[in-house]
Amino acid sequence: MTQPYRAARAALAAAGLVLAGCANPEPALYTLAPQPGPPAGPAALGKIRSVELRRIGLAGYIDRPGIVRAASPYRLNVTQDARWAAPIGPMLENLIAEDLTRRLPGVAVFTASSGMSAQADRVFQIDIQRLDADPAGDVVLQAQVAIFDRNSGDPASIRSFQIAQTPATPAVEDQVAAMSLAVAILTDHLVQMLR
Repeated sequence: MTQPYRAARAALAAAGLVLAGCANPEPALYTLAPQPGPPAGPAALGKIRSVELRRIGLAGYIDRPGIVRAASPYRLNVTQDARWAAPIGPMLENLIAEDLTRRLPGVAVFTASSGMSAQADRVFQIDIQRLDADPAGDVVLQAQVAIFDRNSGDPASIRSFQIAQTPATPAVEDQVAAMSLAVAILTDHLVQMLR
């Protein structure tokens, strides 16, 4: 083997090691998790037997694979090494439906995307305008909720909510846990609106 050939081969091997060291590892994947909550008693729910959760409206800046944190009032950071395990809109729909199911024993809860075609007694429409960590690290959930009573034909009742939760640490996992808790608190408000 000639000296130039050995040198070229060694250079290629070194370049391969450098490129392997620079390769991005797979990002960590996160999901929102359901939280326990107080179940509503039958007396509080009256004749409500089914609840439909329509497709959730989501602010565009949240609807992305990376997890969003506010760096300042005018700048956002989106994590590259930490991502949502599934699209955030359907994940939120499923989470709120599961949280509602835990709080509404005996009531059928389904989403518009579930494929069920039953006509629900009550219908929720939710628009999430904010769900991120602010510059101080607190998770902020801001939403508008409309509830329709299909039986009475009354106009929708609409309320706005702003919920803040402080994560245990600045770690992404704790931010996601605080987001899950904020969504659970929103779900508790939804149960109150049913009454």
